[in-house]
Amino acid sequence: MHLRATNTIRLHTLRALILKDTISSDQVRIYINRSRPIVNKMANEGRLLAIQDGRVLRFPRWQFDRKSESGLLPHLGEILGVMDASPFRKAAWFVTKNPRLKDRTPLELLRTGEAQPVLEEARALVGS
Repeated sequence: MHLRATNTIRLHTLRALILKDTISSDQVRIYINRSRPIVNKMANEGRLLAIQDGRVLRFPRWQFDRKSESGLLPHLGEILGVMDASPFRKAAWFVTKNPRLKDRTPLELLRTGEAQPVLEEARALVGS
């Protein structure tokens, strides 16, 4: 029982950390220059990462890149498209160091343009 309680605490802490740096769909529409219905459609289709927080969707800020033409981190849609996991699990995976990625996070690699190893690891992600 102790291990289960510890894991529950870790999950709640990770969720709070992820939600701490999120933005609303209204803020997202400004980043990517799309309407709110389009933003929500992109989230529903898995092209944007959105985490349900009560009755609202929250979007991790790190997935946006004002320097890119689309307003999104390069290769994000491709990587999200191959992942088989819940939105929270996906978000946690992006910000967690991975031993198969030389103890770097997938997000760190994407920011340096190293999409291929991230894509390969993303294909292996399965979970809720």
